[in-house]
Amino acid sequence: MSIHRGEIWQSKHAADRVIEIVDVFGPMVTITNGSGRERVLTKSELFESYVNVDGSIPELVQPTPQGDRAHAGMSALLAEIARARGSKSITKVEMPVGPELAAELLGNNPSNRGIRREHVDGLARDMARGRWRKSHSGIAIGPTGALGDGQHRLLAICKSGVKLVLDISQYHDAVEFHDARTVWDTGWKRTKGSALELAGLVPSGQGRFIAPIIEAMAWVDARLPRRPTSEDVVAIFTERRASIEAVYQLNPREFLSATRAAFALAHGKCPEAIGTCIELVCSKANLEEGSAALAIVRALPQLRDRCRGRERPKCVTAMLSLLHKHVKGRPGVDRLRHNQEAIDFFLGKNFRGQREAS
Repeated sequence: MSIHRGEIWQSKHAADRVIEIVDVFGPMVTITNGSGRERVLTKSELFESYVNVDGSIPELVQPTPQGDRAHAGMSALLAEIARARGSKSITKVEMPVGPELAAELLGNNPSNRGIRREHVDGLARDMARGRWRKSHSGIAIGPTGALGDGQHRLLAICKSGVKLVLDISQYHDAVEFHDARTVWDTGWKRTKGSALELAGLVPSGQGRFIAPIIEAMAWVDARLPRRPTSEDVVAIFTERRASIEAVYQLNPREFLSATRAAFALAHGKCPEAIGTCIELVCSKANLEEGSAALAIVRALPQLRDRCRGRERPKCVTAMLSLLHKHVKGRPGVDRLRHNQEAIDFFLGKNFRGQREAS
């Protein structure tokens, strides 16, 4: 069954309701019925496309049932849990989970949080590249097999097509299952900065300053994932360590992450010239009137006020424009604006446009 984003379908569980396909993850899809809330369905739960190309409404045709083979994975899982079950109210087993079993688990997902598609994309990218790491956090299901925890990981398995060994826990008491769901993922999570520290790449406490720089670099540099995962952040830091270390200790009250991201991107292209610029801007000594370095010092407060929401990528490109003038030995300017020559110089065809960046 060929299904694509933006198509209009109907669910066989609500044949009178038009739904839109939001995203496709292997055998799974996320849909919305116009209310704004997204939920997960298997492709087998959809009827044929609701609207023909010519605008006519076709007769609804239910997809061909997949037979008992579709339930083989879930049956094997429940059988394994039954063999391992003891006197405790929770049984944990270790099972290989591929797209088929993941789809079955997601098929019994009556109530869960909304899907964060960017998070699924990041997890799928890590899985496909062999960077995803198993932890103590596994998949949780209730007494009836309803999914309680792990929908993003299961969607990522469907999207990446990989098979991973996961811990799967079944709660045998419905009340305990309900109570446990209220506290999952509500504590203090490890951040992307923590990943840098845990990897031994940066001193303790410094990750929280470095990770935002890498994320800001990704706003404009299309060579980087738009929303980097923790594994992405570690990989990017390792690849561009010299440039990031050249800027991350700049005073965060004066140099926001967007400003330091611009310095890091420019440093990767012209390390010596940008190193000199950093010294001038930090010391504020011997700054010549009309120089690009003086213009940068004057621009920092303006950028600090503008660096919000959709304006953030513009702050990176505005600083790149001033840094380009310094590298070329040209006079600075007071007006902050996008300069295509500077973008082409530092990023070339790797520039991520404003719409994609936001």
